Amino acid sequence: MFRDEYNLDSLQLITPASHDFQMYVTPRYVGHYTNSPYERATSALFSRLCTAADTVIDIGAHYGFFSLLAAATRAPAKIIAVEPVPVSCEILRLNTDVSGNGLIEVRQAAASAHSGTASFVLSAASDSCSFYEHPNAAAIGRVDVETLSIDDLLSGRPAERLLIKMDTDGHELAVLQGVAETLARSKDVRLVIEFNPKMQRAAGHDPDELLEELWRLGFETFLIDDILPRYYRVQSGVDWARLFDVGSYANLYCVRRQRALNVVLFAHNDGLHGAERSLIELVDELVADYGACCTVVSPGPGPLVDCVQKVGGATIVDSRLQQWSVLGNGNDTSVLGQRIRDGVQAVCADLLPVMEAIDPDVIYTQTMTIPWGAMSAALLDKPHVWSICEFGKLDYDIHFDEPFDEVIAEIGSGGSFILTNSNVVRRTLFPTIDATRTQTIYRHISMPAHPILPATDAFQREGAFRIALLGTLIVGKGQVEALAAVRDLTQRHHNVELLLVGHRGSPDYWSSINALIDEFGLRDRVRLIDFIEYPYPVMLAADVILVCSRNEAFGRAAAEAMVLGKALVYARSGGPIEYIEDRVCGLSYAPGNIGELVEQLEKLIESPELRAQLGAQAQRHAAIHLSREAYGGAAFALLQRLRGDRNFRPKIPRQVLRALADM
Repeated sequence: MFRDEYNLDSLQLITPASHDFQMYVTPRYVGHYTNSPYERATSALFSRLCTAADTVIDIGAHYGFFSLLAAATRAPAKIIAVEPVPVSCEILRLNTDVSGNGLIEVRQAAASAHSGTASFVLSAASDSCSFYEHPNAAAIGRVDVETLSIDDLLSGRPAERLLIKMDTDGHELAVLQGVAETLARSKDVRLVIEFNPKMQRAAGHDPDELLEELWRLGFETFLIDDILPRYYRVQSGVDWARLFDVGSYANLYCVRRQRALNVVLFAHNDGLHGAERSLIELVDELVADYGACCTVVSPGPGPLVDCVQKVGGATIVDSRLQQWSVLGNGNDTSVLGQRIRDGVQAVCADLLPVMEAIDPDVIYTQTMTIPWGAMSAALLDKPHVWSICEFGKLDYDIHFDEPFDEVIAEIGSGGSFILTNSNVVRRTLFPTIDATRTQTIYRHISMPAHPILPATDAFQREGAFRIALLGTLIVGKGQVEALAAVRDLTQRHHNVELLLVGHRGSPDYWSSINALIDEFGLRDRVRLIDFIEYPYPVMLAADVILVCSRNEAFGRAAAEAMVLGKALVYARSGGPIEYIEDRVCGLSYAPGNIGELVEQLEKLIESPELRAQLGAQAQRHAAIHLSREAYGGAAFALLQRLRGDRNFRPKIPRQVLRALADM
């Protein structure tokens, strides 16, 4: 099994699963890294934490997987890989040359309480070498190694944002002793520590002693379940052994107690619509920028789940946690009673025990269409933020099994805090709520790090002026106005093409859109495309982005157009008018005024210079007013303030309470 463990001639170059860097390994580790993502949750969390670190220290680096993962982000100013075993360190140096991006400094040493020399056990398994004999792999010898305290390693360097990954097989208390001065002078320190109870005992101490020391040093500690994935709050004296196989190991994530935040967020859909994409961006910003632990509860295993996990969030999936509302007056609300009963059973039987182990500081619900966060918060006595992303009736024609106004009143009176994505939503739905219990936070639109290329096949009419409207095909999104504008532009002899992108709404509306296309004679000028999970290439291919919604709560498509630097024409109503400066970032028109809409589009058709000017100004405006700090930063400050707040206890909504009483 361990035949080639130290044989440099046996090295194989691999690409670890789900990553884009390469590394050399001995044969036993090929499947270790390639069969499935290695330590999936830990890796995703570590990768995101690297983006906010000035220095990353990988203690017990072995072949350097985590150092290479840090280098792949290209974010840390410095990465230091510490590895004492000579052959492993030689492979580590080789991997640094292959995939280190010039960022990794290698130190052949063992981190400990003091700098000096000490005897080190070589194990049959190269990843199990330690100061102590490993019960799972026989000792094959000893070697004298240099020992190094992290305080000495960082001596003379300025206090900075520090991320330490530690895999020292029982030597953690000594390593922490050697980092005491650094911890005292650096306020932003995050630790990822392998927690191996059998090696703690081999080192001569109880595993609880490590948890006690981390608490004494001012850290809140979370155990990472790499399989599910989950984050569980752990402390000494608590039955942490129920959370993982204590014959194996798990990683601990440790963050300064005064900065720690553990939040559970409820999603109403498992897709990648605007609300879900905003939720993913929030999780990403909370994790990467502020070191928060985030768990998203999803009603299905759709793409939302994978995206949340990739940005370092944990997930819980339960298909019984469905919406307590329907869209459109024609839909049958009689199904809602059963949905609520199913959801209540799911929360009580399965979700609450998991959430008790997670022990969140705050519970957060995305949109008005799900009550399960409110129910869980009330039963666990946790603060509950209800994030309202829609008008409800005005934009999506949402119906509950009780009058809409009564449900909104319950949301307003029962949530610890009401968060809205525009002031107009707050004024419309919650005009009487005290200002200390409500806030508006605009969304931040994050762009991928790699370049985005325009979609070459999105538009098909030769030489046409390209207009794109993105949004679910429902009355509130205003596709009818866009069709009327294209008809009039065509009659004025403009060569235009319109792309309507979005999920089909009701069958009746879909039919009416197609009937209008035929009535206006636009079949060769209008393309209907279903919802696109990644819309930016299509948006970049357009000459102008059109937003015709009469009651848009925030208007993600408008914000995306600004971030992309695209010319924008938008209806002068709803949330967009709060963050778009008319005639500077885009051109507005009065909803329903087709003549004005045509006039604004005509200006952009006739002036490429104006299109470029508006796009550039919009992009600069978005960088200031729709920034990462203005979204994730404001949300983090709010959630931190609510942590432990018992001034306003959340309430279970009436419909849910009735179902709970009937159980």
